[in-house]
Amino acid sequence: MKFVLSTAFLLICVTTSPQANSWRGITPVHSTCEDVKKILKVDTCSLPISEYTIPDYRVKITFANDDCNNSPDAWRVPKGTVLSVVVSPQHAMTVSQFGIDLAGFKKREGEEIIGMEQYDLDEQGVSVELFQGYVLNVFLGPRDSDDGLRCKSRIQAEQQQTDPTCCDRGASDPIRQAWLKFTNDGRYKLATQNDMKWREPKARAFAYAFSSLGYDRHEAGFHHLAAIVIDTKRKDSNRFGLVIFSAPPTGHGSYKPYWDLRDRDLSTSYLFEYIGLLDLVTVRELGSEAACKIYWHAKNRRYVCR
Repeated sequence: MKFVLSTAFLLICVTTSPQANSWRGITPVHSTCEDVKKILKVDTCSLPISEYTIPDYRVKITFANDDCNNSPDAWRVPKGTVLSVVVSPQHAMTVSQFGIDLAGFKKREGEEIIGMEQYDLDEQGVSVELFQGYVLNVFLGPRDSDDGLRCKSRIQAEQQQTDPTCCDRGASDPIRQAWLKFTNDGRYKLATQNDMKWREPKARAFAYAFSSLGYDRHEAGFHHLAAIVIDTKRKDSNRFGLVIFSAPPTGHGSYKPYWDLRDRDLSTSYLFEYIGLLDLVTVRELGSEAACKIYWHAKNRRYVCR
């Protein structure tokens, strides 16, 4: 394949400079919607996520749409501030042609897709996906030095990587007790970012829902907890599962785990809550997403995702 790339083109791509998580001047937690419109020559920003097709690239940008009062996972930045950028070349492009130097990046181990490679520069918030040597996606997120802008402290954020009941406003003592009982023997653990293949700042392996989801819950069981978990006794790609914790009406407010999915590869999936509802979102190979809604199937007495 032949590529004709000008020097000016290379200069506006990502490089491993001190501002490595910037693409064409768009920098997570610092750039704004107005910056995006000016740089990409687009007219609008759709919050929280905008997708643009420009010459040679598809660009997906996540914007701040919450504040600390509404979401502990939010950032102390104005609404409309860029939180992440995903850049996907529309044509075959090597890392050097994209403008990336992988020196200093750490290669992820255990990639099961033949031809796929993933490299991370965590302190700079940059990840690169390659397929057969060509750039598939470049992910840009906040740098470690931006942690002071988080609503949640670093200690809380790290603790929440393994315990979904530690710091979220949806957690309660009954939910916490149910989670501890479920994980007490070490068989199951919450999936962490190291287990997953997504790099979205809002992507999480757990979520709380305050609607009924069609479940006849106890009056004290106001929230449900959904979590993507891993069977620690397995190493294969189907070691994941999705479990929902809910309070049955006859349980005096105590919570019970219900399996929704088991023995699946959920490494590209995350949970998303909106207006009390729950979606399981799966990121496809080229960056598109598919979602199913989680709800209680009364006849079968179990949760399903469709």
